Amino acid sequence: MKLLSPRFTRRWDWIRRFTREAHTWRDRPALALAGLARGRPFGGGSHYARLGRGLAAQVAPRVRRAGGSRVRMDLTTVTDLMIFEEIFVDGVYPLEKVPFTPEVVIDGGACTGCFTLLAHARYPTARFIAVEPEPKNFARLERHLRDNGITAQCHAAALAEVPGNVRFTGSGFGGHITSGGSAASDLVVPALSLSELIQAATPARLLLKLDVEGMEQEILPHLAVVLPAATAIFLETHHPEDECQRYLAPLVSSGFAQCVIRSRPAPPPAMVYVERFLVRVCA
Repeated sequence: MKLLSPRFTRRWDWIRRFTREAHTWRDRPALALAGLARGRPFGGGSHYARLGRGLAAQVAPRVRRAGGSRVRMDLTTVTDLMIFEEIFVDGVYPLEKVPFTPEVVIDGGACTGCFTLLAHARYPTARFIAVEPEPKNFARLERHLRDNGITAQCHAAALAEVPGNVRFTGSGFGGHITSGGSAASDLVVPALSLSELIQAATPARLLLKLDVEGMEQEILPHLAVVLPAATAIFLETHHPEDECQRYLAPLVSSGFAQCVIRSRPAPPPAMVYVERFLVRVCA
């Protein structure tokens, strides 16, 4: 019994924390199921999985931190549940740190659009731009926005410094541009220049979320010159710290302050995944 106690405690904690994000009491059962599935998704052929799918293979509860927007989750795999946990439960994007109201919000590496839902709840009058290259994610991004009546400029593309076509590999939240050998499952997708996207939007105050699975190393050194004076950036980096500080140096030199929100060990060849917040407010 003692061996089962930590597992039971962890699963109960997921249920409790997921349920706490319910917009109303009607959303609690769906979020309780999502919390249960976070510990063990309802995929596979086990009695537990079949029972779970019988209750709900997918849910779309209204979420408190999303301002009551509906967030769709597939309970048969862990991907949606991890994204929900990071954004709405753990709060890896603390918008309260942004010291101004953004005019434009860019969700770079939008996946299924959960950050856009979060940011729209806080900044409903902002203009939203969402960029996501993986086709299934992009379709779900558009559905999330449509379900919740949110207008955004959506691009089915990757982000890079130079526009063109790139090879994209992977799915879920781990898809990325690759320059190595090709695989049969790889896609060729258009790439947009983030610098050009920002210049076209002409924001006076910008909130940028950038989670592009390693491409930040290429994009960030050239970004400082096009960012408005008031800019806040939520950024995930995927490189050793000395390398991160090298490509963040132009931002720091142009007046950005930075802090670490969360740091997680990562499997080789990456050293660590770090969520960072950078902000500049110039008079």
